[in-house]
Amino acid sequence: KKKMRGDASQVLTFSHAVIVCYVRSKVPDRKHVPSTFRKARNGMSSCRAHAVMVLGYLFAFVALGVEFNIVAYITPYIESRGIGSNALGNLMTSSYSFAFMVGRIFSGYLEVAGVPPIWILDCAMLIATLLAVMVSWFSTSIVAIWVAAIGWGTFLSPSWPCTLIVLRSTGELSDFMVQVFIFAIYSGQWALDLVMDNIIQTFGTRALPYGLACALATALVIILTATVVFPRSLLVCPPFDCKGGAVPTPPASSSRRRGGGGGGGGGGG
Repeated sequence: KKKMRGDASQVLTFSHAVIVCYVRSKVPDRKHVPSTFRKARNGMSSCRAHAVMVLGYLFAFVALGVEFNIVAYITPYIESRGIGSNALGNLMTSSYSFAFMVGRIFSGYLEVAGVPPIWILDCAMLIATLLAVMVSWFSTSIVAIWVAAIGWGTFLSPSWPCTLIVLRSTGELSDFMVQVFIFAIYSGQWALDLVMDNIIQTFGTRALPYGLACALATALVIILTATVVFPRSLLVCPPFDCKGGAVPTPPASSSRRRGGGGGGGGGGG
């Protein structure tokens, strides 16, 4: 029965992704993306922009799949390992959700403060991966699981908004690309659920932390690769630090020359 419920859940998740993308494709293109974002910005070549887009989709597939599925395994894990009761597992799940909300707000503050979103993703995924490794080492420690549950909620929360901002900064994020992004998220949720169920059936629940560590390490490698590909100009100057998405430009040298010439003319007068 559990296997049938799991299969039904996976089918529903994947069907939901297909339906959402189909309905979204029927909505007229309102061109919600300004023309500024449809062009390569700050010297980002088309080849580099497409590379960042592909890496962003792969990251969303893995990282957001973990983000959506991890809460479903906290309670079964501590119950099967004899660490705690169902009530304790529900409390951990609630703590994860609360930490997720706090982390989302804090990551938004960091973006407004000028921290490049891709740096936020790098640090967040590194810490989330280390937490999974910690749980793998201390698999029966209730303290380690508490720290991991709260930490995962905090550091997985920036994945969705920061990834979307990184993709938007490439200038290639059209309506169709947003549909691909949504499909990648739901497909990752379905795929990770399938993989985790197979791991549990084959190795038992004790292998869950190792599976999560591998998934998060994969997401970390992907986002670090995207950081290497990302233009240094966008890493130094975040693309959304101006109103309306305008790209900051230095004053033209000709204006300075005109200003200097005017001053010189005034002095000559």
